Amino acid sequence: MAKRTIEEVKKIFEEAECKLLDSQYINNKTPMHYICNCGNSSKIRLADFNQGKRCEKCADERRALKQRFSFDEVVKIFDDEGCVLLEHEYINANTSMHYLCGCGNPSITRLGDFRSGKRCKQCGLNKLSEMHRHNYTYVAHLFEGSGCK
Repeated sequence: MAKRTIEEVKKIFEEAECKLLDSQYINNKTPMHYICNCGNSSKIRLADFNQGKRCEKCADERRALKQRFSFDEVVKIFDDEGCVLLEHEYINANTSMHYLCGCGNPSITRLGDFRSGKRCKQCGLNKLSEMHRHNYTYVAHLFEGSGCK
């Protein structure tokens, strides 16, 4: 394939509603300055641009869209854990939401915290006490080790 001209490369950018700022094209592996269709100024290789990659701002927005949950998905996340979401809309993972915990206690949490296993204060205390609770055999062994019965 013959080397592209700068006019051909500019047209590729224009078709994606972007503007190439460089006046020279070397090859498809050389980063070029451009203004993305979102308005952000950036650098990109033509090979990456042709694969649909754009500036970091656009990449961040695409990642956020892939990770964003719908309200129905959030309701299901709470439901799957035996809890009831008391909100009527979902804004984002950093927004505090009221819910009814599976243990019956009303509580507030953010989606990320909920998904990582954090629940209401009472459930947290119960989980902590379970972690520090020892069975009879363990306690009896400790006593015996100290010469006690």
